[in-house]
Amino acid sequence: MSEKSLLERLEVRNAVEAHYKELFQDIITLDSNNITTSSNAQMNTIVEKYREELKSKDKDINRLQEILDVMNKNNERLNDEIISMTIENNVLEDKFNTLNEEHNKLVQRWLSKVQQDADAMNATIESRGSR
Repeated sequence: MSEKSLLERLEVRNAVEAHYKELFQDIITLDSNNITTSSNAQMNTIVEKYREELKSKDKDINRLQEILDVMNKNNERLNDEIISMTIENNVLEDKFNTLNEEHNKLVQRWLSKVQQDADAMNATIESRGSR
């Protein structure tokens, strides 16, 4: 590894460390590379606090995951309902189109029959009138 890339990595590390230094203000102090008794107790307190917070966050995650699962099931149920309604709508639309076509044919046949009856009556009247 070149000296330049090493310096770049160190600069990046220093920038990250400076950015997150407020997170590490409660770090225990070292006394000649030995942890003092008071700092050990402080560390245990901090660790216990973070464990409790972690348990709380895990419970929150589990609760939110359950909510998400219920919502996903509801979404699936709604999608199934939408699909079934769409199918039902398509079937009813086809039936409507078929019945509408049949209705138009019946009306046309009825109009043709009425026209024939009217023509027959007119022919009868004309034949009587011409005698």
